[in-house]
Amino acid sequence: MTNTVLKTDRLILRKMKRTDLPFLKEIFSDPVAMRFYRSTKTKEQAEDWISWTLRNYRTYGVGLWIAEEKASGRSLGQCGITPQDTGGVTEMEIGYLSAMHA
Repeated sequence: MTNTVLKTDRLILRKMKRTDLPFLKEIFSDPVAMRFYRSTKTKEQAEDWISWTLRNYRTYGVGLWIAEEKASGRSLGQCGITPQDTGGVTEMEIGYLSAMHA
């Protein structure tokens, strides 16, 4: 079974794995990258984020995917579809977050 969701000429979008923690921790601790979020995230919050995403794959069949540069394999960010509770109703939302070094 592959974790690849989508390939383009330059990018690979793949399912998130627990081994993505160092990359996600790097993004989540960057105040510039996180400027549209309420705050930066700790390592524990990044671990929770991965668990939430893996749960979304199982429950909804969607979630955030890691975007990698095809040529180098470098992680560039995350994007995808996530469930959001909007007053008791679950709506699907498109979300993304990119690393500032990209």
